[in-house]
Amino acid sequence: MSCGSIKVFALIIIVFILSLTFGCVDKDSQEITPITYPITMKWQESRPQANTLWDVWGSSPTDVFAVGDNGTILHYNGHAWIPIESGTREKLTGIWGTSSTNIFAVGYGGTIVHFNGSSWNTIESGTTYDLNNIWGSSPDDIYVPVNGPGIILHFDGQKWESIQTPFDFQLFKVWGTSPTNIFAIGQCDVIMHYDGQDWVVMTSVSDILPILKAIWGSSPTDIFVGGYTGQMKQYDGERWYSVSSGIHTAIHDLWGVSADSIFSVGSKGVILYYDGNQWDQMSSGTQDSLLGIWGSSATDIFIAGVDGIILHYDGTNSPE
Repeated sequence: MSCGSIKVFALIIIVFILSLTFGCVDKDSQEITPITYPITMKWQESRPQANTLWDVWGSSPTDVFAVGDNGTILHYNGHAWIPIESGTREKLTGIWGTSSTNIFAVGYGGTIVHFNGSSWNTIESGTTYDLNNIWGSSPDDIYVPVNGPGIILHFDGQKWESIQTPFDFQLFKVWGTSPTNIFAIGQCDVIMHYDGQDWVVMTSVSDILPILKAIWGSSPTDIFVGGYTGQMKQYDGERWYSVSSGIHTAIHDLWGVSADSIFSVGSKGVILYYDGNQWDQMSSGTQDSLLGIWGSSATDIFIAGVDGIILHYDGTNSPE
């Protein structure tokens, strides 16, 4: 056999071996692997009442509030959830505060109620539009997205003022890292940014159906948003880019401990966990839609949702 024939024969053998090797890899990659939860977390479920709860927030592990339909406000003292009179029967959609004696809840019909440490009192908002959520950077810098044409309410410590943004549709959430780095999200997959002077639309606006509802970040250069079709985007400080959530159902809220420990909650009991590399689904133990999430630490996390469901993680099998 000549040298040329030997080389040809050897080449055929090599090609055959490689085809077997890579053929197996391709076959395996097409197989559907079952979901494996990145961590096992024991969520304790309770239903202290039956009204849907839309948001949850606290000043400490023993001072947590959940708000919802029919003016519902519940308070958790570290041991039990106790109903509190809110002074309204309007749906309450958001809650936020700066301390245990300075807490705001907002809701339908322009409703704003304030907690001073002893009682909830109604505050005049100046609008009858439904209010979707609330966030602030300080006691005198608070924002409320309005269920109207691109309107945001701002509180300067003395009065509420209506701000018309460049966007013409509904806004659902406002969140930021400082008074000069604030984001608003809503219909049409819109993301707007406020630099302390002006609101500017950051992303191209799609049709009216896609809605962004959730936002949270670990820093000005690491922010996530999520929406009603499972869409998710991440911001690196310069641009927004799409990331895979792995689901096609609604994402209602985001909250995290750090850049590599973030939670997302949504419809049908979905809880997603981000470890710094990818989003994975974990077991919640329920099929009820989950609407709000907040925690005081990695070992003390609360989730609220439909029909009054509340999930609590107390550190059993910590994600860190």
